[in-house]
Amino acid sequence: MRFFRSKRSIVGCDLGRSAVKLVQLAPQGNGWKVLHAEIRELTPEPRSDEKWPSTQAVQAAAGCSWLDGQPVAVGLQSRPAVLRHLDLPRIPKRELREALRWEAKKATSMPVEDLIVDYLAGSVTKKEGGGTTMPITLIAAERAAVEWEFEFYRQAGFPVKAMEINPLAFYYAARRLGRDQTGSGFVAYVDIGAGRMDINIAKQGMLRFTRSIPLGGDLLTQSLATKFGIDMTEAETIKREQGLSGKPKVLEVLAPEVDRLVVEIQRSIDYYRAQSHDGALTNLWLAGGTPLTAGFIEYISSFFDAKVAVFNPFEGMDCRETRLNLDDLAPRFVSSVGLALRGHG
Repeated sequence: MRFFRSKRSIVGCDLGRSAVKLVQLAPQGNGWKVLHAEIRELTPEPRSDEKWPSTQAVQAAAGCSWLDGQPVAVGLQSRPAVLRHLDLPRIPKRELREALRWEAKKATSMPVEDLIVDYLAGSVTKKEGGGTTMPITLIAAERAAVEWEFEFYRQAGFPVKAMEINPLAFYYAARRLGRDQTGSGFVAYVDIGAGRMDINIAKQGMLRFTRSIPLGGDLLTQSLATKFGIDMTEAETIKREQGLSGKPKVLEVLAPEVDRLVVEIQRSIDYYRAQSHDGALTNLWLAGGTPLTAGFIEYISSFFDAKVAVFNPFEGMDCRETRLNLDDLAPRFVSSVGLALRGHG
């Protein structure tokens, strides 16, 4: 059992707040075949009752009939991990791991023995004037939180054998399709779920920046419910079917809330550019259920010069054995596909 990478074939499971998404992949030639893809919608829970990992989500996932005890990879839920981008000289792997342990200690102010530290390494490049540099994405997680979550899943009878963080899951899904290669610019991956938005930036195949914000699609649903005096289920239907391209009164409610999401994305991009002095944003890839809201992509696109599109993690895969229409649901499966791809490629 390892926290991050594993070469073993595994089921990717995204324990979301509004739904559980599970995917099982198998290598097929030079590509991938989708053996199973399932989505299980959850009953909305009051914010005051929310606990992570969610017992309701775990029970829904564990009840999946085809799972049959197969090893599962999930996202870290209870404590956020720390990600840092570093440019280090090329050094032996043993020395690199020791150096990263101390970098992790500085980033978290926790004793290094209380951390689980892992990393992604990019290609070594030559520096002007001699020498080499290697881009590193450092990941540090609280050991006690990781061990507690594994024990939680064990007691629930859910066969979790690996754990990952959401930014890396999206990164793995994007890397398979070469969407992390950006030339002189950079690309942003934004996952907008029910209660959280993860903003990630990559350049030349490496994850360079990540930020998580407690805003998501529930914000839009709640605004509709409050404005029109309806329950959350009816508000969710109006949001998905009418959204930003529906009646003027609906747009009047939703537009200010979507603007809040746009502002946070813009702030993150501006901060990254100020720190990195990189070129322009070339692509903005959107995932999660919120971007499937009617008119959402067209509305968001008006705020950015870059190409804005929903991300389809199943592109190029053989999906013929699945019963779901994955073209319509694809952005909701980005994290689960990324988790299933972890350690490959």
